[in-house]
Amino acid sequence: MKFKLCSSVMLMLVLTSIGFADEHFPLSGQISRGPVNVRSGANTNFEIVTKLSQGEKIVILDKSYEWYKIQLPATANAFIRADYIKEVGDHGGEIIGNKVNVRSKPDSNSAILGQLVGGDFVKLTQKANDWWQVQPPSGTFAWVH
Repeated sequence: MKFKLCSSVMLMLVLTSIGFADEHFPLSGQISRGPVNVRSGANTNFEIVTKLSQGEKIVILDKSYEWYKIQLPATANAFIRADYIKEVGDHGGEIIGNKVNVRSKPDSNSAILGQLVGGDFVKLTQKANDWWQVQPPSGTFAWVH
């Protein structure tokens, strides 16, 4: 009796883990219905970073319940304080700091979309006061439902 119970529990654990083994991130995806709000966190209480239209392609990094963590799309706004960037060339910038926040707006209170470290490079798009708008760098992310 003890053996049958242990075998049943073990079989359930194996079957349960097989269901989760199918998802290997990152995955390619596509927005099936749009427009879709892209948020800074996995909840409707988080700030809207951008919107995606039906058919747009995304890179899925992870999943949390019914929310997908995605690579920040190129259309999203991303900002870094200018004092953490050394301009390099015409449109490039090198991060001069450690754990430098990439934010959704040119404001220290806006959502953090990722972090960069000293030596990382970013593409600069325009300067707004004490902030640089940058092309969303690799490693920045947001969430869709």
